Amino acid sequence: MLKLFTLLFLTLNSYILLAQITPSTPTSIAEASMAKPAPIKGADPKTGMVPTYQIGDNVFLSTMGQSFYKALKAAGLEETLKSRGPITLFMPDDAAFAKLSKGKIDSLYRHDRLPQLIATISYHAIPGKLKVKDIAKKIDPKTGLAKFTTLSGGILYAKLDANHNIVLVDETGHQAIITQPELPQYNGYIHVIDTVLQPKDILL
Repeated sequence: MLKLFTLLFLTLNSYILLAQITPSTPTSIAEASMAKPAPIKGADPKTGMVPTYQIGDNVFLSTMGQSFYKALKAAGLEETLKSRGPITLFMPDDAAFAKLSKGKIDSLYRHDRLPQLIATISYHAIPGKLKVKDIAKKIDPKTGLAKFTTLSGGILYAKLDANHNIVLVDETGHQAIITQPELPQYNGYIHVIDTVLQPKDILL
């Protein structure tokens, strides 16, 4: 019996010691979701993102990307954006989703339209870790366009406008301006854009 009490005492002390030395900063999306809405150590006060977190986690934490997170989760692509990458994500903000017809965007959440939702969300990401200057360097001076293949396999174009902003042009001709560039992520970059991109044959 004495040995049992001694073992329990040592075990309890071990838990107390671990609690004292374990960092309080969340290291996973599960911990982050439990910590929210309390401030997360290292989070950018403007964006809510933590630079040492994966893109998939920071979309959830972002102050302006909850509509995109809803679509990302419905498409089952959270883990894709937590991969080693690197990945560059063009994330439409909540105002960009507000421009869309509610009926059309809601229709993408139907089970029978899951392939179209996956294609739409993955169309917003390209392989590589690209800053704005990297995108600009790829613009052909003759055509005025840079061409990228997205994770969906679709084609996305980039150009400069008169104010030297990077403008993305999707396969349907819709244009999106990068409004918040180069938000650092553990596995790449997020560029916030003002319009939802649309691959061909999927009109929103």
